[in-house]
Formats: sequence, structure tokens, C-alpha cells
Amino acid sequence: MGKPKKKNQQKRRRRDRKRLERRKAKKAALKLGRSLQLGRSRFKAPPGLAGFSEDDQLFWLAHGANYLASDYDEGIWNPVLESLYVGDIPTPASLTQAIISRFKKGEELDVQGKAVLAWTVQERPLVYLFAREIQRSVRKADPDCDAKATARMPKHPVVWEAFQAIKSKVLSSQD
Repeated sequence: MGKPKKKNQQKRRRRDRKRLERRKAKKAALKLGRSLQLGRSRFKAPPGLAGFSEDDQLFWLAHGANYLASDYDEGIWNPVLESLYVGDIPTPASLTQAIISRFKKGEELDVQGKAVLAWTVQERPLVYLFAREIQRSVRKADPDCDAKATARMPKHPVVWEAFQAIKSKVLSSQD
């Protein structure tokens, strides 16, 4: 005597459902793989990214490096590239070289130098989103100001606080 029909049907349904789920997962993986091979991805650029130029990205990378290199707790402004604020946008190589020459201790960078260097290798969409959030914070703190221009100034407390949050997270993960 075999198992009752009801139990066999339930097992069969479960097995069929699992097969269907595996097929769907395999199909989705193949589709994603094909899209990556063709240069398409599921990543959607944030709105406004098209207006965020390579010079904007380089400015914000250097601007962030200046804030991260400075001492927020003591209020000591000690930028890596002071020339940034007179219109001298660095190249990626010159920015990296400035960071390495400042933070190299022996054969390695010190912990703060690693945090600064880590910021400078961020992709454009992330830098854009961070710049946009900083501008929103500046606008919230002072609704009457030009948030875009104000966020680009050295030693601004709202901007410094935002970069200090990044620095704290990076440095705490180094421990």
C-alpha cells in the first residue's frame, strides 16, 4: 500500500514549484549576465548626474580630501590642496601624489592618509550624490544662501561635519 494521493500531490507541487523557481533564477542570471556583457547594467544613474562634469567630480574629490585631512575636533584647517579654492582643479594623479607625499610614513600611508585616499577613488555617481546631499544640508542650515557655491567653500562647518562623519566611519573600521 502506497502513500495517500494527497501527500504525493503535495510533494509533486513542491517539487514543481522549486523547479520553476530554479528556472526563473537561472533565466534572470543569464539575462543579467548578457546585459553585463553588452555593457548594460541594472544601475540607473541618479537624476542630475549628466550635469555633474568630470571637473565637478575632481573638485569634490579634492575638496573632500582637504576636509578629511584637516582636524575637525581641534578646528585646524590643514588642506592637502589649498590651490583648489583659487580655481586650480587637480588631475587625479596630482591629487594622489599630494596625498601620498603628505601621509606617507615609511613605506605605507598612515591611517588618516588611507581614509583620505579611499575618498579620492570614489566613482562619479557616489561623489555626485554626496555633493548633492551636502548642498541640501547647507541649504537647510541657511535657506537664503547659494548652497552650491557655499558648499564649495573651505572650512564650512556643515560640509566639515559631513566629511567628519565619513572619516569617523572609515577610521573606526580600521581598528
